[in-house]
Amino acid sequence: MSSNTIVAYEDVTTDGLLTAVLEGDLDLDSADEVRDSLAAAATGTGCRYLHVDVGRLGFIDSYALGALVSARNSAAAAGVTLTLTNASSPVRKAVQVTGLAHVFGMPAETEPAEKAGRSAE
Repeated sequence: MSSNTIVAYEDVTTDGLLTAVLEGDLDLDSADEVRDSLAAAATGTGCRYLHVDVGRLGFIDSYALGALVSARNSAAAAGVTLTLTNASSPVRKAVQVTGLAHVFGMPAETEPAEKAGRSAE
């Protein structure tokens, strides 16, 4: 794995959940390795659900987002549901801007309460 992204896996639970924690920056330099690691985990561990905790990512670029989509597609082909969890602000923003929230099982963007309150005045 590249020095700027770390992937750590927890043990698969009895109900088939595997959690992968990504930490650092996910960009062109590390995206392919992360994609391959997640795809291998989805197909080689016997899990049914792969939760990718992206709360510790400080940066994600568009190439890396595409790599996560590819990992999600590989997982789906193996019958595994891949979702992103605990999204950091940079990840949440990238996913929302690209309209991929539904692909990763994330809630759709909601308008901040203070903004909604002003438009209702």
